[in-house]
Amino acid sequence: MLRNQPRLFRPIAPVGSATTFRIGLHRALAAMVSVAFLASGMPVARAADYYWDANGSTAGTGGTGVWTTTNTWRLTSSAGTLGNWPNSGNNNAFFEGTAGQVSVGATAVTMGTGTALFNVTGYALQTDASTTTRTVTGNVTIGSGLNLFINEAAATANRALSIGGSIIGGTTTLQGAQTGNNASRLNMSAASTTISSAIAINVTGGGYAALVSTNTGNLITGAISNSSNSLTTLGATSGNALTLASTAIISGTSSLAFAAGSSGGAGTVTLNSQSTYTGNTIFNAANSGVIKSGTVNALPTTTNVTMAFSNGNGGIFDLNGFNQEIASLTSNPGGSTGGGSIRNSGGGISTLTISGTASPAAFTLAITDGASSSGTVAITRSGTGSLTLSGVNTYSGPTTVTSGTLIAGGTSAFGAATGNLIAAGGVLNLGARGISRTGTVSLTGGTLQSGTLTNDVVAFDGQSGIVSATLSGLAGLTKTTSGVLVLGDSNAYTGPTTLSAGTLRGGHNSALGSGTLALNGGTLTSGTDNGARTFANNVSVGGDVAFGDATATGGLAFSGTVDLGNATRTLTTVQTLTFSGPISNGGLIKSGTALLTMTGNNTYSGATTVSAGGLKVNGVLGSGSLSVAASAWLMGTGTINGPVTISGTLTPGASPGVITLGSLVLTPTSSTVIEIASAGTRGTDYDGVSILDAGGLTYGGTMTLAFGGSAIDNNTTFDVFSFTGSSAGSLAAIESSGFYAGTWTPLGSGTFQLVKDAQTITFSQSSGDVIVVPEPTTITLAAVGLGAMAYAFRRRHIRA
Repeated sequence: MLRNQPRLFRPIAPVGSATTFRIGLHRALAAMVSVAFLASGMPVARAADYYWDANGSTAGTGGTGVWTTTNTWRLTSSAGTLGNWPNSGNNNAFFEGTAGQVSVGATAVTMGTGTALFNVTGYALQTDASTTTRTVTGNVTIGSGLNLFINEAAATANRALSIGGSIIGGTTTLQGAQTGNNASRLNMSAASTTISSAIAINVTGGGYAALVSTNTGNLITGAISNSSNSLTTLGATSGNALTLASTAIISGTSSLAFAAGSSGGAGTVTLNSQSTYTGNTIFNAANSGVIKSGTVNALPTTTNVTMAFSNGNGGIFDLNGFNQEIASLTSNPGGSTGGGSIRNSGGGISTLTISGTASPAAFTLAITDGASSSGTVAITRSGTGSLTLSGVNTYSGPTTVTSGTLIAGGTSAFGAATGNLIAAGGVLNLGARGISRTGTVSLTGGTLQSGTLTNDVVAFDGQSGIVSATLSGLAGLTKTTSGVLVLGDSNAYTGPTTLSAGTLRGGHNSALGSGTLALNGGTLTSGTDNGARTFANNVSVGGDVAFGDATATGGLAFSGTVDLGNATRTLTTVQTLTFSGPISNGGLIKSGTALLTMTGNNTYSGATTVSAGGLKVNGVLGSGSLSVAASAWLMGTGTINGPVTISGTLTPGASPGVITLGSLVLTPTSSTVIEIASAGTRGTDYDGVSILDAGGLTYGGTMTLAFGGSAIDNNTTFDVFSFTGSSAGSLAAIESSGFYAGTWTPLGSGTFQLVKDAQTITFSQSSGDVIVVPEPTTITLAAVGLGAMAYAFRRRHIRA
């Protein structure tokens, strides 16, 4: 078989299990030697070679024509005689010379185990008519660097060509100018065939391109470049399969539909490559059709995915044990009711992450775990915009929001109740109907919004973020890490609220539910509205806790019991704090600049230390000692049964009032402030300090008497310190303000005196009283005047 030029070791076609080689030895000896070997090593009959010559009357091969059994072929060589295509047996078809359009007619082209070899670029292999599928059975080989076009470039109606063999080498370009709902389609019609050539898709009309497996076990290994200006479909018909190898990466700008429209339905498409196309993705198979991931991010991470594009279709997107990130997820854009689901038939957890900025319509199809495997689906929402999940979803993996908004369109929208909910950022909107959970609900930076979230099993894991929804159920809430958690509304959960670290803000009086509040650490504040809060929860204190901060300035009050857990606890008050219920079991250190008020009948017997700020006791403290540091103060109208040591400020009463102490030591650094508004009742018109223990008063430091703005009647006594037995120590100085402002003069023996106009005011440590009397000079002058009047009277009487 003579040829125009030699070719060295170029494969022609596979023949059964044999391999055929064309061996070019020399231009003068352009002979074809074909040797076929069976698996047993025995030779078989070689395939005949035919050379396409559409115009047999003109020298040379190639051209445009219809591939039929007529005499458009050169026999034995490109320069051989014209003959007919036998359409039976195992034959090779060579396409050389001048490239043209090769149309496949109504009769299927049969090559057996032969091969169609395209040795020059530019040939178009196409159908001879629209609406009918034409078939070529056999392999197609495209020369290296060459291009084979599938279907007519100008065709506007349907064109479907089925290749019953593998396509090898070069580039296969699927082209056309289809309009409307017409397609330019390439079918892989034989089983276990491979397209290893590069694939270029370029349909320029308003129709679509389709690459479909209509048999089982078919594989694409060549890269796919898709530049069509309309939709391209990739699929497998019912019961059949198509696999994209890791090298079959789909690129380009066009949108891609899997198993959509004429691609037929219920087959399986497996994606082992990580495609990079920038268009949208549509799943439109019949309900049993499967698009299966074979690698992480088989779809582009920036693609927008629509399922159930046409009514009743949608198929199954099987994550198959791999994670997938996409930009958006929606279904039924026309509003019809379709099938379809997302699942994981592989083992472990497969996470579907929706990370784009689009806000599509509600996704109403089912998201499930594997039908008969241990595979679990998890959903993660990131990016911006809103996504609504509706329908009955049964997936059991976690539902996570890291940014953007994820909305529950129904009570089962976020899958099985056992699945975890994680708000790590963005908004997790529970919807108007709310949802229930038995798995963990974690808030680590996001917002729980709208509706009611019920959990009767596992405590809410609230580390940081905002809860504006209602938390309900038997479970409690736990905060154990840094960060700020805001409970902004009334909550109905009955389990304990445990704060161990970070900041917990209560934006409502019922924000902490109705269970016990366990304060083991961290900071508890009011809400960001700065309103004061009164919580009815009983409190157990298991560590050192701060109340209030610079951001939330509202005061806090507790009406329930407080248990210190048999230890001394440090309570730091940045904003005002009030305990009206009894405090028991332990002792406490009060720090922070804001006021702590105790109004209950407290029974704890440990020591109380006020290291900073103020302590106001309007209730009862037990027998434990109380000490007030130099920068702190004690005030109130209650009773402290234990010994009290003041190194800071003592301000009894509440404008005015009486405080009762077991014993009192006023150290040299102390300052005692007594308000004397007017003469009258102790505790109503002026302050008093009552000492319970005999001899239990030790003076020290300074005392300030704050008088009212008017004079006090002479011979008025104010019982400031009430005690039995004798006192000890001595005040260093007394000053006063108001009507009797001034510095008092020490007279010795614990007596201090101030003269104001015609009055003398005296304080005696031995009695603890302040006494107002007329100034002594005034008394003397009055006596002299009375004596002179008597002497004059006597003289007048004698003269008479």
